[in-house]
Order: sequence, then structure tokens, then C-alpha cells
Amino acid sequence: MQNVNAQSEEDLALQNIQNSYYTHLSTQGYNPSIEKDGDVSFIREGKTYYLTPYSEYTFEISRYVELKEGQDCVQALYLLNDFHFQRANERALLYDGCELVQIQSFSILNKPNDWKGIMETSMDWLNNGVNTFLDLEEKLDN
Repeated sequence: MQNVNAQSEEDLALQNIQNSYYTHLSTQGYNPSIEKDGDVSFIREGKTYYLTPYSEYTFEISRYVELKEGQDCVQALYLLNDFHFQRANERALLYDGCELVQIQSFSILNKPNDWKGIMETSMDWLNNGVNTFLDLEEKLDN
């Protein structure tokens, strides 16, 4: 008989990554939360960041940006296209009726779970990506 509470090895690995994120952020003085989708969120300098447990060889950190109310979806798609043309290490995903964008910074790790050394730099790159996105949105409006 199979144990219905048993988790797959992949689920356990993701949970270990999630716990590692949570523990590290807690020891760094952040107040992390585990979201319903499994992301670990925390606030730094008034901005909410999300760490997504994906695999032990990747590190994904993201932020959400709200587009201007009533943003035309076609314009929003052009904006995403322009963003992707300029930013090789980040990607942007469009949600909620073309009003919400998730900007993700994605890194491949040389060693399993070797993300602590790049976390701060990844946040800086992500913030740079968000600023680039907001600049492009501003240019689109003009």
C-alpha cells in the first residue's frame, strides 16, 4: 500500500531548497514568508522579493511590477519584447489582464545549492532589470 503522505524525491529536494532559503534569510535578519505557491518572499529596502525553489543548480529571484492602469495589452507585449531584447539574464512575464509583470533573474549554479554567494548580486541585477523595464514603460508612454 502506498503512503498518500509520501513526497517524491523531487518534492523533497524543492522543500529542502525552500527551507534553505528561509533559514538563510532569517539568519540575515529578514522576515521571510513561504507563499502558497512555494516561493519564499522577503522585503528588502521596501521592495518585496521572491525566491523560487526550482532546482539545486538554479537560482531564481523575482519582483512584481504593476503597469499603469488601463495599459493596452498590445503595448504591454511590445514593452516585454523590448525588455527581452535588452536584458539577457532576466525575463518578464505578463499577468492579470496586462496589468502585472513579474521580472525574474535566473542564474545557473556551478555547484548544487551554491546560491548564497550570488544572492546580493542577483538582487542588484534584478533591481537594474526592474529599472530598465520601468524606463522602457516611461518611453512607451511618451
